[in-house]
Amino acid sequence: MKTNVPTSVRALITAASVGLLLSSPVQSEDYDFIQVNAVQAEYAAHPMFTFRGVELRASKGWRNFFTELRYRDLTDDSQGLDMEEKRWNASLGYAIPISERTRVDVRANFGDVELTLSKSQRTLQQSSDYSGVSTFIHHAVSARVDLFAGLEYQSWDKDFDQKAYHLGSNYRFDRLTLGAEYTKYSDSDAINLVLRYSF
Repeated sequence: MKTNVPTSVRALITAASVGLLLSSPVQSEDYDFIQVNAVQAEYAAHPMFTFRGVELRASKGWRNFFTELRYRDLTDDSQGLDMEEKRWNASLGYAIPISERTRVDVRANFGDVELTLSKSQRTLQQSSDYSGVSTFIHHAVSARVDLFAGLEYQSWDKDFDQKAYHLGSNYRFDRLTLGAEYTKYSDSDAINLVLRYSF
């Protein structure tokens, strides 16, 4: 089991600790929502597959704290093979207002990824738990348009690390939001089209 904590992770934890002392409450609607994503993803290790499916997200905030649950189910078939990716993720986060239009949040993440390859009655399955941290910066360009970017680190239980960056934007129609997000992991990438309902 790994015991060394990367410098980037220590920096995120330090930033969150300082934020706890200095921050004021954020808008609750920023973290109170349910969301459906249409997802397309590709893995470098499986170039013959282009995974497509949906991701469901739900988030609830309380003052500066929030929690988010995610689950996605993607599939593809090629040359008589079927492949499925199932992934769940739970996050506990803290949001830090920087200005009226900008905020940063820091998250502790826990999850599991499962890949299943099948042909006829034969099935091969591989899964891994992971934990990690991520941080996002959100900026309101206008009353309706938000831009965001994020960095993420994951430590998998099979001594394999993942690093990622996230880029995206959202457009608000009162309680409904449409958006898009691109995520690049060490061995995969994904494009998300977003439909969100804020409550």
